[in-house]
Amino acid sequence: MKMKRNIFTAIFVAIIALSSCVRLGDLNLEPVPDIAFTYQCDGGLQYTFMSTVPNTTDISWNVIDVTTGTGETFSCTFPQPGNYWVQMTGTYNGRQQTVSTKILVAKASVVSMDDGTLDDWDGVQYEDFIFTGGSYEGLESPILLESKFDYDAINVYFYIQFDTNVRDDIDADQHRFDLFLDTDANTGTGVLDFDDRLGVDYILQMHIYDDEDISVMDGGWDDSTISNGEELTGSLVVGHYETTQEGIVRIEFSLPRSVWGITGTKMGFGFKLENYNWTDFDALQDAEGNQGIIVDLNKME
Repeated sequence: MKMKRNIFTAIFVAIIALSSCVRLGDLNLEPVPDIAFTYQCDGGLQYTFMSTVPNTTDISWNVIDVTTGTGETFSCTFPQPGNYWVQMTGTYNGRQQTVSTKILVAKASVVSMDDGTLDDWDGVQYEDFIFTGGSYEGLESPILLESKFDYDAINVYFYIQFDTNVRDDIDADQHRFDLFLDTDANTGTGVLDFDDRLGVDYILQMHIYDDEDISVMDGGWDDSTISNGEELTGSLVVGHYETTQEGIVRIEFSLPRSVWGITGTKMGFGFKLENYNWTDFDALQDAEGNQGIIVDLNKME
C-alpha cells in the first residue's frame, strides 16, 4: 500500500545557516520580494488579482500559459478548472521584483456552512452529485435518503439525510458516519475498497454533532491518529443540523481541500451510516448502484 503523508503530522525542516562569507550573488539567490497580491473568485472561472503593497508601480501580470496584463488589479477568465501559476512583477523601492503563487481554480458553490439553513442545497442540481441509499439487502426502504455533494476551490461539501423510522434501532442522536476518502480517485494509492473502485486514503468515523467526536485512520483501518482533539480544528466544519418532526435527520458538513490533499479534478468517496455499536445500516450509492462514488471536480460553472 502506498501511504500518503499524515495530514496531522507536522514536518519540521532544519535550516542550516550559511557561512557569513557566502554572499547572495554567489548562490544566485534573489532577495525575498517586498511586493504581494491577493485574489478573489468573481463567479465561475472568472478571477480578479489585486496588488496589496502600496506604492508598487509598473505592475504586470503573467498567468502562465493563459494570459498577461497590467495594472494594480487584473481580471482573468481561466479556460478550465485546474492548478495555475500566477506571477506579478512590479517596482518597489526602486527595485523590480516578482512574486508568484500557485492557485486552484474551480467553480463557485451555492452552499454555505454558516447560514443556519439547508435550503441552499436546493441549488445543487448536477445529477452526478445526487445520491440515494438502499444499498443493503433486506431493507424495506432506504434509510439514507437523497443526499448531495458539492465543491469549490476551497472545500468539498456533503449533505446527508436519513430516516430514523425504517428500523427500531436507529436513533437520531446515537449513530455514526463512516466517510471513506479517495482524495485523488486513484486506485494505485491508498487501499482498494468498494468493489475496487476506490483507493481509500483516509477513513473518518464521525458522530460529528456530539462534541466533534471524530476519529481519522488510514485506508487500512490502521493508525488511529486523532480523536476529539484540537488538532482536528479546521479539518472538518459542521454546518446546519436538524431533525424534522417526521424523524428525518438532515446534516451538512465540509472538508477543506488543502487539508486533505484534494487538489485534482477528481475524487472518490464511500459513505456508510452505522449504529452506535458499529452495525451497518445503509450506504450511499450513485445512479448506477455503485457504493464507491467517483465525482468529477471539473464543472465549468
